Amino acid sequence: FVGGEIVDLVLQTGPVAKTVLFLLIAFSVLSWAVILSKWRLISRARRQSGRFVRAFRKAQRLQDIASLAEQFRPSPLVGVFEAAVEEFRRQMGTTGGIHNLVAIQRAMQVASSEEITRLERNVPWLAITGAVTPFIGLFGTVWGIIDAFHGLGTAGAATLRAVAPGISEALVTTAAGLAAAIPAVIAYNLIIGSIRELASRNDDFTLEMLNLVERQQPTTAVALADINITPLVDVVLVLLIIFMVTAPVLQSGIEVNVPHTRTVKEITEERLVVSIDKSQRVFLGNDPININQIGARLKQKIRDPQHQAIYLRSDEDVPFGAFATVMDAIKQAGISNVSIVTQPMDSHGGHN
Repeated sequence: FVGGEIVDLVLQTGPVAKTVLFLLIAFSVLSWAVILSKWRLISRARRQSGRFVRAFRKAQRLQDIASLAEQFRPSPLVGVFEAAVEEFRRQMGTTGGIHNLVAIQRAMQVASSEEITRLERNVPWLAITGAVTPFIGLFGTVWGIIDAFHGLGTAGAATLRAVAPGISEALVTTAAGLAAAIPAVIAYNLIIGSIRELASRNDDFTLEMLNLVERQQPTTAVALADINITPLVDVVLVLLIIFMVTAPVLQSGIEVNVPHTRTVKEITEERLVVSIDKSQRVFLGNDPININQIGARLKQKIRDPQHQAIYLRSDEDVPFGAFATVMDAIKQAGISNVSIVTQPMDSHGGHN
């Protein structure tokens, strides 16, 4: 009965009130479409994010989770993870190691921002609906009251029975405006709260991802850190250098002022020389080389790493730490026959 009276009131309203009601219905339909789509998307994202985090924490390597990441969409963590993996592979392909964790962190922050922006798409429409529709309904009400009082003045009858129908018809638009605004405001706050929760989870995942990336760094960096920290390793390297067979100065295109010793050994085999100049640049023959690539390049050139000799030339002004780093990289390549190059002293103990 009440519903039938409301329908009769809507049908009896004037053209302005009907236009206002049409606008309010359009706002309400669109807002409900946004509410249902976003609620479904965020529910799936929250559910898949939980599954992705559990799988990520069980994985020991990036490759283990990278092959499964796509099945966890639409979780925003997947986009953050893929951005980190892409930057990680780019650095590994360029230098053979991780040299800039800040770049990986920035890539994940950009991806997180893009994922949150994707989740927030069309959500502002709910805020617009909640803010605008009450005033649209109020406009229809004011217009209806004006029309009712204008009709009352024309009729000349100043009774409540004469003015009540017009006012009741006018108030329908206010009720319609509130009906459109209230669900939109409630849904907007709930959705924004859920998106903030996912954004916070993105930040936490970024920190976990950086920890995993640090564990994926090459072993050469770990070995270097041990050399700098553990005195015992330094002592072993010093003893190794003292007992190595020395060789005369090798004629190479790299200018190196090597140390002088009293004992030298003639070299007859094919020479493969690693040099460190005064500015601590490393060369293989005459070609500059990155320290992280020494092992791979030596393996390509040496047929018998157990017997073929490698000659290491270092400027006498090079710090011991830099010399030990190159020596450790050569040892990591499985090469055991390494000779330290010096030049002979004259008969009076001076340099030639």
